[in-house]
Amino acid sequence: QYNIRANAVCPGTIETPLFHNAIDAYCARSGADKATIVAEEAALQPLGRLGQADEVAALVNFLASDDGSFITGSLQTIDGGYTAQ
Repeated sequence: QYNIRANAVCPGTIETPLFHNAIDAYCARSGADKATIVAEEAALQPLGRLGQADEVAALVNFLASDDGSFITGSLQTIDGGYTAQ
């Protein structure tokens, strides 16, 4: 009736300042090497890399656009295949 769409975007591990702050805090506590931890996190992903914020933004933009006008009530997982493994 009101043409309102509702979808949920479910990101996986996305390389953001929050991600780096969490890794920095972990490394400060554990003495681990940041580059090693970031590489290990990326290796856990089926695509072999971390997601980027602009990739999540592109999905949100699509869902909000006219091209996504028939998508509603859905969960959109954007995690590089992590939950599918």
